[in-house]
Amino acid sequence: VLKNALIDIHLTTVFRIDPDLRPAFYCGAIAEGGSREWEFVLERYQEEKVVTEKGVMAKALACTRHTWLLSGWDILHVNTTL
Repeated sequence: VLKNALIDIHLTTVFRIDPDLRPAFYCGAIAEGGSREWEFVLERYQEEKVVTEKGVMAKALACTRHTWLLSGWDILHVNTTL
């Protein structure tokens, strides 16, 4: 259920995740999810303009249990302050 929650919630514009809860929510969804959830957050990361939100997303992407997803992850070198 959690692994699909990230996509479902973001596709619904009515529900917004509290900014203080986003790091835990994103990390939990990525950890329990698969490539679909990981790629969803990566796409949002690439579109995001707010630096702090990008940082939250970048850290969440690292929560994956599927290390093969990280092998092609080239966004870490974009901003080393994250």
